Amino acid sequence: MANEGLEPDMRLAPIPASETASGGTVADALRGLISGPPGVSHLLALATLIAPTLALVIPLGIAPLFIVTAILSLALSWRQRPWTRLPLGLAVALLAIVAWAMVSASWSLDPWRSLRTALILAGETFLGMTLLGTARSLDPAGRERVGTALVAGVILGALVFAATVLLVGDLAAVLKRDTYAFSLSVRHLNRGVTVLVLLAWPGFIILSRRGNAVAAWSLIAAIGTVALVAVTLAAKIAMVMALAVMLVYGGRRRLAQRLVGSAIVLAIFAIPLGAAMLGGPQETAQWRFIPYSSHHRLSIWSFASQRIIEKPLLGWGMDSSRFIPGGDDEVVVSFAVPENTPPFTLTEPMLPLHPHNAVLQWWLELGAVGATLFALLLWRLTRLAAAPTVDPLTGNVAMTMLMSSLMIAAVSYGFWQSWWQATLWLLAVWMTAVATPGEGEIIKG
Repeated sequence: MANEGLEPDMRLAPIPASETASGGTVADALRGLISGPPGVSHLLALATLIAPTLALVIPLGIAPLFIVTAILSLALSWRQRPWTRLPLGLAVALLAIVAWAMVSASWSLDPWRSLRTALILAGETFLGMTLLGTARSLDPAGRERVGTALVAGVILGALVFAATVLLVGDLAAVLKRDTYAFSLSVRHLNRGVTVLVLLAWPGFIILSRRGNAVAAWSLIAAIGTVALVAVTLAAKIAMVMALAVMLVYGGRRRLAQRLVGSAIVLAIFAIPLGAAMLGGPQETAQWRFIPYSSHHRLSIWSFASQRIIEKPLLGWGMDSSRFIPGGDDEVVVSFAVPENTPPFTLTEPMLPLHPHNAVLQWWLELGAVGATLFALLLWRLTRLAAAPTVDPLTGNVAMTMLMSSLMIAAVSYGFWQSWWQATLWLLAVWMTAVATPGEGEIIKG
């Protein structure tokens, strides 16, 4: 079905080298936004340009950015029904998760809250599917416009991060080796750094495709430096994970899909078992290699695993983590300290709002059924990334972003938080928009 039924001037074609040799700067991105008749690619390019900076300055603003972009895109392209252009297996997996989330409200500890969160998830999924379908249908000029805006947005975000650290960061604390004071001064940038780390990889595609490998790797090095300076461990781990996947993938498409896909599925079923083996908060407090600031995560995960065992098949219901019995209980933990050092204790709530681990949250709230649906969804995404119709570079980066996103979700954030759902959808949209055009109709943009 390669472009069957399309008019000759609507057929998909690779972007000529002459059209991709320039660009990549903020000025080029701005020129692209005002060139040609307004269309969906202009809309996506504008969102791409401002998203990294918005995530650093007002991270929760990513959610309204996603909603506004999707609604305006829908208004421009609703006659083409872009939400129907996703691969069937992917659409079925997404809708099955939404349906199961709604059903789980019937046995939830707070049915109305669960239903409300499930309905919000349904709306986010529809808007996300709409944007994805639109991105799949962009013509080469539209993809080029979005790609230029993406590179410019990442560079602009990195500059904003650097300026914020210099102007707001407690650099004097760094000189005094007071890392805690410095972390307090810049921790508000953590969510934005997460977005930068993930969005850098589609930028890598754009610059590599334009024949500038030095610029592509320089962009990754720059964002890696941002992650190193930032005080978010999740972003650092994600960068390391991304580089590891890049090395594993190489040109071995099928092998990489099997390795990455199997690792994801195995992790989804192994993480609850591993959390159950952690022991209690006081036991893990004796592990001196765990920083004090990270210990609370272990306590939360251990508690969540115990509650998962109580309802392993169906879970406690959508978004019910904050109502789990015993979640508000607090425990005073005494940490192991060197000799002749004053004792150090912390008071830790067992489950504040959510497990800070997407996999445990799936199991806790949606049970084995929900976790299995997510495993199928993620396996399907690895298959799409390794499909023969996807060029090797795009497939490599798609697999990299998938693993990095899952790594971040496994140690941070509530999975249903609107800003995080919006971030994941927008990353998928931008990754699709800059990919080599595939089969399908074109929405002129």
